[in-house]
Amino acid sequence: KKGDVFLGTGDRGKVYKLTPQGELSTFFEPNAVMVHALAIDEKGRLYAATSPNGCVYRLDADGRAEMFCNPGETYVWAMTFGDDGSLYLATGDHGKILRVPPGGSTPAKAETFFETKEANITSLAWDNDGNLLAGSNPHGFLYRIQKRKDGGARGFVVFNSGDKEIKQIAVAPNGVIY
Repeated sequence: KKGDVFLGTGDRGKVYKLTPQGELSTFFEPNAVMVHALAIDEKGRLYAATSPNGCVYRLDADGRAEMFCNPGETYVWAMTFGDDGSLYLATGDHGKILRVPPGGSTPAKAETFFETKEANITSLAWDNDGNLLAGSNPHGFLYRIQKRKDGGARGFVVFNSGDKEIKQIAVAPNGVIY
């Protein structure tokens, strides 16, 4: 909301903060090799996912961190918030999407939302109809996952890229998926 840009990095697992004035500083330095994913909740708090220990940290405006969730997966490749405040985690080595319901105490509990035979779910985005889109590895599939009324999910492959991985997904205002 203040115009800051946050950058998750590898090799030493840092999160940098770049202000609109061009000032760059280390915002968070977990004891991890990589920070693969970042997300911001409706309250403006930053979430950072580390690898290879697959932990998710929640940071306040000053960079103070608390362990938000340890889902027990090696990698958290991407994160996104749903319209109900749930945090969705794209994970590997078991190709799952985990859901962390809003509220509750920390460390929060993650539940399996969707599971594939792929090794990794590498990217997440929401389509214009409120369905979760997920990219995978090693077959480069794009999944569309629909929430069921019973709280579960039903997903199917909508695109086979022919490549090994879908690393990023973007949805245009007119609904076209890139």
